[in-house]
Amino acid sequence: MSSAGLLLRGAFLDGSAALAAWDAWHASTSLDTVDPECYAMLPLLHRKLELLSADHAELGRLKGVRRRIWLENQLVLREAGELLHRLENAGIDTLLLGGLAQVTGYYRDSGLRPIRQTEILVRRRDAARAAEILALTPSRIVWRRRALFLGCPRRIEDAWWAAAMPVRVQEAEARVLAPADQLLHTLVTGMRRNPAPAGWWMADALVILADSRVDAVRVVEHAAELRVTLFVRRALEQLGAVLGRPVAPDLLDAMSHSPVSYADRLEYEYVSRPRRQRPLLSWLVAPPRRFHRSHS
Repeated sequence: MSSAGLLLRGAFLDGSAALAAWDAWHASTSLDTVDPECYAMLPLLHRKLELLSADHAELGRLKGVRRRIWLENQLVLREAGELLHRLENAGIDTLLLGGLAQVTGYYRDSGLRPIRQTEILVRRRDAARAAEILALTPSRIVWRRRALFLGCPRRIEDAWWAAAMPVRVQEAEARVLAPADQLLHTLVTGMRRNPAPAGWWMADALVILADSRVDAVRVVEHAAELRVTLFVRRALEQLGAVLGRPVAPDLLDAMSHSPVSYADRLEYEYVSRPRRQRPLLSWLVAPPRRFHRSHS
């Protein structure tokens, strides 16, 4: 079991299982040499240990990590709030993605997860105007003006905008994806080959799944329409393997009954594998499919 896997177990399992995972992690790792992936997950562990009224000598240091992440996030939230306020004054709707969406919409505690970058989506018709405003903002802001991921069709993107939930960042108003859409986005982007540690997207997914408002039918339908059923299935299987118990079994069962074509598998291989390990046919299938989806 990896260090990140033990932390996930400690943060999301219950009772003695969570404490056993924490003990195993602490016995194999020093807080003085913790890697960035695990460091970002320590606040979640601290929250669980508090809920279990655990008494441990390292609780003070874990609380310090949580406090430090909270302070660092305040700077990001302040910058993001300034940007969102400018866009709001210009009449431009905004949809938060990434860590900013997770913290403001689902963790609801800015000390539980670092916000590594600010990702904001605007409607396609507002992209040019928003880009002018962006030129006046701090360089730490990351701009998102393209479709959500993997060539998302406009009809899906419009449905996600319509269902999005309001949030506030500082004094500015914005939106985050509805639970089902946020879960789908998190699982699919998590399965892509990218530099972000796996533990981060796994923790995000588990936090969203703890929300009783997740509409499993919506996840299944949108995954099928986007042809990313295999992405979601593999992600849920990975989560279950790490925790040692099924994760969202009803959703996984529904996904297992959704058809997956050979082209779907090739696209999955193309996106999830390193460049040199991608099947030759995947180069011929995946890019045209993504382009076609984004223009449909």
